[in-house]
Amino acid sequence: MVSVSGVSDLSSEARIQAIFDYQALDAERRALVLESARNIKSCLRRAAKDIWRIGQNLSQARSCLPYGQFVAWLQTEFEWTPRTAYNFINVFETFHDFEKFSKLDAAVSALYLLAAPSTSQEIRDEFLQRALSGEKITHKNVQKTIKASKSLNNSAHEPTDSFPPSKTKPEIVSLIKRAEIPQETQEQRQQAAPSVSTLDFIQPGWYSVGEQHYLFCGDTASLEFSEHVPPAALALAITSDDWDHDWLIEQAKNILILEEAAVYGEVLEKLLLMFSNPGEIVIFPYLPIPDPLIIGHKLNRRLYLGDSDPRRCIRIIKQAGLEVRKLRQSGVIS
Repeated sequence: MVSVSGVSDLSSEARIQAIFDYQALDAERRALVLESARNIKSCLRRAAKDIWRIGQNLSQARSCLPYGQFVAWLQTEFEWTPRTAYNFINVFETFHDFEKFSKLDAAVSALYLLAAPSTSQEIRDEFLQRALSGEKITHKNVQKTIKASKSLNNSAHEPTDSFPPSKTKPEIVSLIKRAEIPQETQEQRQQAAPSVSTLDFIQPGWYSVGEQHYLFCGDTASLEFSEHVPPAALALAITSDDWDHDWLIEQAKNILILEEAAVYGEVLEKLLLMFSNPGEIVIFPYLPIPDPLIIGHKLNRRLYLGDSDPRRCIRIIKQAGLEVRKLRQSGVIS
């Protein structure tokens, strides 16, 4: 668990309340400006309460809709992206107690930040306590504290043999360009690239496919996958199971969750053409069918694919017929 005491020290500057010199105004203007401030704050408090209620209703509707239909409903009724809806839902699910929530003096944008899945519970608890003690919570204060916390977390981890000392956070996005892929001898390359026709076993971890795409054999709901995937134009989850990939809400511009039975080659191609452009990144966190790699490669998308079932990973590699290389952690996930 990350202690927030250090964060509190680093963000002490944010705790200093700004003081506006109302005495510099004449009596009439001072009264008007003070009244305006009170009215605006009242509207903002109502806006925050409305956000909570919208999130409550969205959460209720989501639980009633057939699996995979929530995104279509959002688009039809409100023309919203999933990210917009989940901003509301996150606020509702993070601040369960409406009576306590209604007493918070917090900017709407600050609430979105605090409720984001990437914000730690320790930071939420700290700001909740500060708000309940009467402090006004601003977007700037929350953002500063989050950045300070990340800085502390990064500096607390010593570099290991798996990661070069020049970087504190692994970013697989840095390897998308061909020139940045570690150079290997022909002999090393032949040993690292199993034959597509004879590949019957695959180890957990990251693979380069066709020097353009990245395949992860393992749990795509884990940090090992999510922390190495860059922002994407589209995330397409083909699954009939419960969806546990909330991190995609902040990572992808568009998210589609579809039943396996509803997806085949022609549909998949149309979705990629509709929601992404050549050269853009598309995420596939499930691989129940072998088509994503074939079609994505044909359409010149840059794919980040993954599945916890090694058999699915082997199948998609064999089906595509592209060169596959096991990525060394020290040279690639960096």
